[in-house]
Amino acid sequence: MPTGEMGLFIDVSDTSSSPPILAGASSRPRVLNTAQSIRMLGVSFAPGGASSLFQTPVSEIANLTVPLDEFCGGSAIALQAEMLEAPSNAVRFRVLERYLEALLAAIDAPDHPAVRYALGELRSVHEVRIADLIGRMGIGQRRFIELFRREVGLTPKLYQRVTRFQQVLASIENHRDIEWSDVASLHGYFDQAHLIHDFNTFAGVSPTVYLQRRSSRNHVTLPVSSNGNFLQSSARGLHHDTASPSLRTKT
Repeated sequence: MPTGEMGLFIDVSDTSSSPPILAGASSRPRVLNTAQSIRMLGVSFAPGGASSLFQTPVSEIANLTVPLDEFCGGSAIALQAEMLEAPSNAVRFRVLERYLEALLAAIDAPDHPAVRYALGELRSVHEVRIADLIGRMGIGQRRFIELFRREVGLTPKLYQRVTRFQQVLASIENHRDIEWSDVASLHGYFDQAHLIHDFNTFAGVSPTVYLQRRSSRNHVTLPVSSNGNFLQSSARGLHHDTASPSLRTKT
């Protein structure tokens, strides 16, 4: 399910043929096909963090997964080769850490202070008005939205909705009997229908189905028909990523 974060994923299976994958910030759920067992190593970037590593605006891959070499060229292929040769996951993480540090040193693109400030506010105060944020920063609305999308991948309003939805999931993580109207009120939703709308948008399922089928905070198990397709009554608006058919993720 969407978290507002970007991710980098590398298939380290013995028979791996997939390139390292960069997953953009998302505003809809992604499907992970678990029919085939693979070993995947990855890293999630803090919102806005990945923009310091790449020259291309990360807004260009929002809701997409793309091969890392489209952003980093041949160094991405060399990274995968080194990862596959590493004897353990601990060594693989050190290889990946060195790679990201090298990208950061080469690009040296610091985040904009307005975006950094806005991210802090939007994470801590779910009812803050975007217009009020812009007023306090003394920056034009169009310019702020452009900067935010360039560094985070989503618009400020959409990022705020995703963040609030994540706060909802965190608040109900250890509960089964839930009064949804109270949850909606606590998190600043207009009413319960508004909350249900965000569940359908960001989780692809209703709140009831989410509780029945969640395997962790950001994952649900979806039923499939005999022909292998997801049952539409249980999954709405789920995104099968067409940019990189070798990877099916749900974040």
